[in-house]
Parts: sequence; structure tokens; C-alpha cells
Amino acid sequence: MMNGTPHPGGGGLRQPLGCCLDPGALSSMTEPQLEAAVEAGLDELVAHAREAEPELTTLTNHYAGMPGGNPVFPGLKTRDKARSKIEQDYGYDVCSLLDMLRASIVFELGDQLREALSRMKADLGAAIVREKDRCKSPPDTGYRDILLNIRLANGHIAELQLHVMEMQEAKENGGHDLYDEQGRITAEAMAADKGKGRPLTPAERKAFDALTAQMREVYDAAYADIQSKKA
Repeated sequence: MMNGTPHPGGGGLRQPLGCCLDPGALSSMTEPQLEAAVEAGLDELVAHAREAEPELTTLTNHYAGMPGGNPVFPGLKTRDKARSKIEQDYGYDVCSLLDMLRASIVFELGDQLREALSRMKADLGAAIVREKDRCKSPPDTGYRDILLNIRLANGHIAELQLHVMEMQEAKENGGHDLYDEQGRITAEAMAADKGKGRPLTPAERKAFDALTAQMREVYDAAYADIQSKKA
């Protein structure tokens, strides 16, 4: 289904794959051609990610060894989820997907997270190609973490997420379910009209905003718990 206009995502960052096509080439392709390109690109992306996976595992375990750290390895993003994100968010540009390979470190305290982040920046330098500090600038949902995109030895760009325990627990105990429900609302709208998509209806917008408010309440409470440890 055509759910987006072809465009590079990831803030201009792209995976160094042979399947990469410029947005102009993508925009001239038919829907069957785009879908075939995504499948072929996913084959290459998965292989490239698997090659880099041991390095990310070693790196994650190293920094999780700092005080309060606990490593989490969810495995590669599933092919279905990767395909959906590529089509809906990146306009069929496989090379804009930067979280096929990902890992997390959950820290007991916010100060421990900041200490580890400082060490990573000093050690990894330019290999950290992008940082999103959602603790300082959280989204409307109130969820707070830090996302690092790291370029590994084979050129693959992976994602390392840094969390504080209370925020991660809030996500696992209901917060992510609310996020998934929002996703179902937007997916239905994007799939309408044979994949051309439509705006949210007033009822859908109201439900979407209510879910955002619920998440904000959940995550603001978790953040208050985190801050209380500093008192």
C-alpha cells in the first residue's frame, strides 16, 4: 500500500547498503516495484545488521557494566515491523531505517545514565552519529530516554537506547499498550482509500489525544519517582 511519499528519514542518515536508491528514483517507481525493492533491501539490511550484531552486543555489555546498568537485547526488529516503518515513515527508503539492530541499557538512577552517556561520548566520539535526548525534550507522551545511533565497524548504524528503571517499568506496565492503541488508530487511517490514507476523524483524534494524555500521566509519575531519588 502506498502510505508515504518517498523521502530519506533518519535526519539524513542512511545505511551504507548497495540497495540504497535516491528519493528521485523511488518516486518514479510503481507500487509493485517499490514493494519488491523493499523486500530485496530488507534482505541486505538484515544481513548487514547480523554482521554488526556481535560488536553492538560487546559495546552494550561494556557500558552496562558501569554502576546501575543492565543490558537488554530485544533482537533484530521483525521483518513485518521493519517493512511497516519503511513504507509508512520513510516512503519505501530501506536505507533510512536505523533501528533494525538495537539494544538498550536500563540504569537504576538517572545520574548513572548521565555518567555512562558521558563515558560513551568520550570513548566513541564520532562513531555516535546522532543523539536524541528525550529526557531534556520529551515528546507529548512524556516518555523520557536517550537514543544513540552508533556507526559500527562495518558501517552499519545501530540504535542504543538508555533508560532509567522507573520509566522502563512504566512503559512495560501499560504505557506501551497505550502507544500500541494509538498505532492502531493511525494505521487504520493510513490504510484507508486503498492505502492513500486519510486524516483522522474527529472521533479518532479525540481518542488519540486521550491516549496521549493517559501516557503523559503514566510517564510523568515515573519521572517524579526518578527525580525523588535525587532529593
